[in-house]
Amino acid sequence: MAAKKITWGVLVTCGLLILAPVWAWAALQEEDHCGPEPKLDRAMNQAMYDAFQLMDKKKDQKARQLLERYAKRYPREKHYRFSYLQGILNYRMKDLARAEKSFTETVTLWPCYITAWRNLAAVHHEMKKPLLAAQAMLKAYQYSKPRNPQLLYQAAAFYLMARKPGKALPLLVKLAKNPKAEKKWLMALVRAHMELKQPAKAVPVVRRLLSREPGNARLWRLLAGLNLELKRHARALNALEVHYRLKPPDEKGLQNLAGLYRFNRVPFKAAETYRESFGKKPTAKQLDTLAGTYLEANRPDLALEPAQKAAKMKPTARRLGRLARLQMHLKKYMQAYDSFMAAAKLADPKGDRSLLAGHCAMRLEKFQLARRAFNQALKKAPPDSGAAKEARKALVSIKEYLAAMESGQ
Repeated sequence: MAAKKITWGVLVTCGLLILAPVWAWAALQEEDHCGPEPKLDRAMNQAMYDAFQLMDKKKDQKARQLLERYAKRYPREKHYRFSYLQGILNYRMKDLARAEKSFTETVTLWPCYITAWRNLAAVHHEMKKPLLAAQAMLKAYQYSKPRNPQLLYQAAAFYLMARKPGKALPLLVKLAKNPKAEKKWLMALVRAHMELKQPAKAVPVVRRLLSREPGNARLWRLLAGLNLELKRHARALNALEVHYRLKPPDEKGLQNLAGLYRFNRVPFKAAETYRESFGKKPTAKQLDTLAGTYLEANRPDLALEPAQKAAKMKPTARRLGRLARLQMHLKKYMQAYDSFMAAAKLADPKGDRSLLAGHCAMRLEKFQLARRAFNQALKKAPPDSGAAKEARKALVSIKEYLAAMESGQ
């Protein structure tokens, strides 16, 4: 009996934490490589100062109106600080569309303002525009000096959210080259490889993670799933065994483990694991699986009980026939006769089950029962079939044997 196919649902998260946009002028001190900062007009500076005062008093609506009036009065005056402050106000007032517009204007006026790029990415994210968020975060990384790897990771994570693993992959590969690469970077790389259907490339990344955290059950399960995709069933089994030593399996987990034991031709362990997973009230189908697995382990004695229970719970011709063959193998001929006849009553289109019932009766020298079974086989089997010929031959043998017995007396 072939093992059931085992499927795995593996979810690898990036661990990305998106913070709300922040405003901080101190960040500009790290960005002077863009050249001299544009001059801020005194009147604009005063308007911004007045807006700050209102914001401190939690009067954001009035602060925004103040800046809007100034912008309307002096439409030609532009400065990235002014646009940035408008973006912060719009965000604080939950006006994402206007915040997006303001931060976009900020980076247009002063492209090297990293904090504005990050805030723009955060707003794009909240507006469910992950591709734009990725592009904005990548800009923040490109302008950062020294390069900030966290920005590169966040850009990659946004690409994954946008279902663009191909764009995320080179960024994550670059991060993974760092000997001290963070766990979340490597997990994101695993996810990118998986989404690109590259399980073979994901395996060494998971092993790298396991070298740091050998007791992480989730990573062992992930490794098992990857090996299963690669049809490396023995390796998958080994990884899954470690996983379940670290984290006791539930019912579904035990069944997955049993399936792998069975596939790797360790049927006795598979059967014992199935028995544990099925609990005290297994279904007839589960009992069929248990009986079949014990037979694969060459333990018909252990297969008998689940086969009997399955046949009693939901009797079908196939189930009763399988039970009868098992009883016959164990030389329980009378029980096998009854089971074959019960199976034949439900379905016996070729007469095989009736024929086997007759042979069981013959083993017990119960000739009347045998004659009944062989006659039934003749009625059900096609006239020129092997079963019909065998039944006729058996009936002749019974007749001759009984005649000899009578003449001998």
